[in-house]
This record gives sequence, C-alpha cells and structure tokens, in this order.
Amino acid sequence: MGRSVASQQVDALASDGMRAESVIDRTPDELLLKIFDFYRLGSPRPYKTGWVWEWPLLAQVCRRWHGLVLSSPNRLKTMDFHFTHGAPVADILPRLSPTSALSIDYWDEAYDDDEELILWSEEDIDGVLLALEQSDRITDVRLFGTTETLESIFESMTQPAPKLQSLKVQAAIDDPSPVFPFNFLGGSASALRNLELTGIIPPLPSTPCLTRLEVNLEDFHADLFALHEFVGHICAMPQLETLILSVSAVLLDEDEDAEDQITPNGAPATLSALSTISLRGLGAHLEALVCRILAPQLEVLEVQFTDHSDMTAIPSLANFIRSSTKLHAPGMAHLGLSGDGGFIKTYPSPEDRQRSPLSFSFRYMEP
Repeated sequence: MGRSVASQQVDALASDGMRAESVIDRTPDELLLKIFDFYRLGSPRPYKTGWVWEWPLLAQVCRRWHGLVLSSPNRLKTMDFHFTHGAPVADILPRLSPTSALSIDYWDEAYDDDEELILWSEEDIDGVLLALEQSDRITDVRLFGTTETLESIFESMTQPAPKLQSLKVQAAIDDPSPVFPFNFLGGSASALRNLELTGIIPPLPSTPCLTRLEVNLEDFHADLFALHEFVGHICAMPQLETLILSVSAVLLDEDEDAEDQITPNGAPATLSALSTISLRGLGAHLEALVCRILAPQLEVLEVQFTDHSDMTAIPSLANFIRSSTKLHAPGMAHLGLSGDGGFIKTYPSPEDRQRSPLSFSFRYMEP
C-alpha cells in the first residue's frame, strides 16, 4: 500500500539533515494543515453525547499554529468547534467558516473541590448566548447550571436547530425545576437523536428522530408532571430505542383526575424500534406507560419501584410483556430478598446469565 503524499513530504524534510525540532518550523502551511486534518480524523475526544474535534489543542501550541488554524477557511469548513467555560467565543466565532459545526459544552467543572456549585461567569453566559445565535450550526449542547442561568439560556433557544443531534441539560439539585419555553427550539428538533434531562420537566419539542430519551426527576422540586402528556410525546417517537425514566414521587397533573391520566385513549401506539426501558418510580408511572404503548422488539425491561406497589395495580403489564417476542419466554428466573425488599430477574437460559431481559426490584409491603 502506497504512503500518503503528506508522509513523503515530512520524510523529505527530515532527510535534509535538519534538527528534529526544526522540521515543524520549516513545514509549509499547507502541509501542516494536512497534518492537522489527519489529527482531526484520528483523535476525536469521546463524549457521551457524541464526538468532538478538540481544535484548541492545536490553536494553543504557538502563535503560528493559532493563526493558521483560525485563518484557513478551507480547513475550517471541516472542523467542529467546541466552546466551553472560559472560551473567548466573541473572538473566535467571527473567524469561523459559516459551515463550521458548533458544539456547546458547559458541563465540566460544574462543582469545585468542596462540591460547591460553580456559578457561571458573565463572560460564559454571554458566550453561550452568542453561540446560540448560530442555531443552524449547532450539533451538540451540554448545560449544567442553576435554574436562573438555564432559563435565561432557554429563552435564547427558540429558533429551530436543524443539525442538533444531542442535548443534555441538568439543573442544580437545590433549585426548582426550570421550564422550557413553549417555543423551545422552534417547537421541533428534527435531527435530535439523544436527549437527557435531569431536574427538568417536559413538555418536549417534537423529536421524530430521537433514539435515546433519559429523564431524571429524582431529588428535584418537581411540582407538576403531566404524566399523560409526557407519555403522549413518547408515542410520537417512532425511532426511540432507549427510554430511561426516574421519578421519585407522585407527580401527576393536579388539574385532572389521576385515573384519567393513566387510561389510554384509543389503541396503544406501537414503537417498533424500542429495545430498552428502564424505569424507577411508582406503579402508577409504569401503568401509565405500558397501557399506552406496545414494544414488540423490546429486549430489556428494568423496573425499580420506589413505593410498595401492588402488581395487581398494573393491569396492562402482562399484555405489554406478551407483546414482545423477546421478553415473554425466559428460561430462568432468580428471586433475591434483602432486609427491606427484593428483586426478580429473568434470564434467557441457565447457561446465559450475562444479561437480564426482565427485572423488577421492590420493597416489602408495610403491615
């Protein structure tokens, strides 16, 4: 297999008898850009939300590299720019190619060494708001902050974001739950595939391409959770593969009768792509979900009850399990008991115990 032209050029420079540290100094700009491009393709930084090209590592090496990275429109068209705490967004953004994808990551360094929440600086807030003006270029967003900070940012996220693929937002635990504006993301996120919300109550924008949804409302001041509306959004996610829901208290719409919120209107929606459900909450939450959907390809159902749920209060569960060809015929079951509760896990066979397609954990009923 032949070697690349760039490799041959580097070898030619080195073979001239120059000192090793001078090779880079005398490397032509175009060849350096080819090396940068190779680095971009081969050394992405893994994030739970996707892959990010760490361009600042190159731009901070020396003045020449900084100018080269920021002033070459041909190469900038292929770079994803990752803005985070301390990034000089106002200085960098005008220099980027209009086609550069943007990643907004204000998640790390949320707490200091004493586990105290680090408040955002005014420069960080201004930088995020400035970057969000380029909504048609944003591919990833990760935000962690106080309710006040997040809601001020949400107010600037009312324009469609057609390239947004991943959104992860977490509110500070001691704050009331922030709320999305009614026109969040223009009401639709057509390319969004991963959505993770912690301490934030839906409603959700329309997300027809979503494949993973995680909502965690445990330990948060969630005063109102329109359960039937949330499940209605799930029914409109035909590509959903993974659903993770954690709710620690009874959060039902106070304006409607609780029974009406878990009674399906019409036939259940079939989510053909759904393969994993993990739910931590009350029996009412599970019933509200399984009475509204069918998941014929479901491979994993994990349920952890946070109350003393009576399985007879979940009448739709048996039919839901039977609707999946991969859940209803386990070859082995395991019952475990502890001081205050226990668990039931099923396995495909006694020999195959690497995965548990169906599992329930529960507490003992009080006498």
